[in-house]
Amino acid sequence: LPNKLVWFFKAVNKHDIHPPFVYKFVETVLEDNKNHNIFNDLDLVAISVLQNYSSFQKSFFIGKPSNYKTYNELIYKIVAYLNPQQILELGTGVGLRTMYIASVNSQTKVLTLDEIPPNLPGLGSNVEFKISKGLNQKIINSNKYDLIVINKHFELHIDSVDFLLEQLNEDGIILFDEPHLNCSQYHIWQRIINHTQITSSVTLYYLGIAFKKQGLTREHFNVKFPL
Repeated sequence: LPNKLVWFFKAVNKHDIHPPFVYKFVETVLEDNKNHNIFNDLDLVAISVLQNYSSFQKSFFIGKPSNYKTYNELIYKIVAYLNPQQILELGTGVGLRTMYIASVNSQTKVLTLDEIPPNLPGLGSNVEFKISKGLNQKIINSNKYDLIVINKHFELHIDSVDFLLEQLNEDGIILFDEPHLNCSQYHIWQRIINHTQITSSVTLYYLGIAFKKQGLTREHFNVKFPL
């Protein structure tokens, strides 16, 4: 695994990125520092819900609280920018990330999978939860998805990457939680971005973003973003 600080200092900013699509994505989404009004409401719900969980549970599901808020808000911005119509989330956890994803557009359909239901009321009528231990192919292979979100606690085997990418629409995107969490996460992320169906990627230390978009130059960028 790369050292966090060494990785960060070697990472690039938008001025080192030449493909127009990736440059615009970094400039428009990653550098968007606006505090969207809905964030205040979502953050209050998150604070209230997390009071009911132990420190271990918080660490397991969300990691550092500062990162959790920053990256959930970032994922909200990514969903708002890309406007996917069908989203698959692997690893519902307590349901907070699901809440951020589903709040962008009530017309977007979100299928979220985990071993136990989320303890979060009012996720919205556009959210469907199904129980799944690991990746249950029978549950998800009836649809194609514009966005697949893989959360860190979900048991995803590296051999499932091919199947998962087949479920991704043309021009689809994968968001991969904490690609540097451990060796397993790192190797799965490397398998994803080196797959022939992935044309470009942006890796932040705590979030990987892989594009299946056709017509892009095959390039992968490690991009600076707050640690």
